[in-house]
Amino acid sequence: MARPTVLILVVAAIVSVVSAAAAFMFMPRLVCRDFSAGIVTYGNNQTLSVALARTPAEQQQGLAGCSSLPLGHGMYFIFPVKSDAVFWMKDMLMPIDIVWLSDNYVIGITPDVSPPAKNQASLPTYAAPGPVNGVLELGAGHAERLNIHRGSILQLNY
Repeated sequence: MARPTVLILVVAAIVSVVSAAAAFMFMPRLVCRDFSAGIVTYGNNQTLSVALARTPAEQQQGLAGCSSLPLGHGMYFIFPVKSDAVFWMKDMLMPIDIVWLSDNYVIGITPDVSPPAKNQASLPTYAAPGPVNGVLELGAGHAERLNIHRGSILQLNY
């Protein structure tokens, strides 16, 4: 009589393990960065959730390795001193919009910047249109969809 109970428990355990493995395999990829580190407010109290890149190491990493960026999320690069920033797409997997900011004002947007081709020998660079102390990276086409344009004011809170 104990045998069927043991058999049922073994089958239930196997089904549980297989179900957990299948759920893990098919669940959406975890977000590549912590997009709850800051909030950017713009327009009529519209907001974006952003990851922050404050240190040179965080800035060099940026969104490298991320395969997608949901609408309403981005990465905000904070520079303590205005500079003529130059970005590249090293290890990027997705196209992005680069929003150049000077004292919270959008001074330019470089839209739909493509990731490099595999084994690309040299990487193109993308220069700010003037000195900036902030840069916002969004998914390609998101700046236009969110109505962020030259002259927009973006306020970072963290």
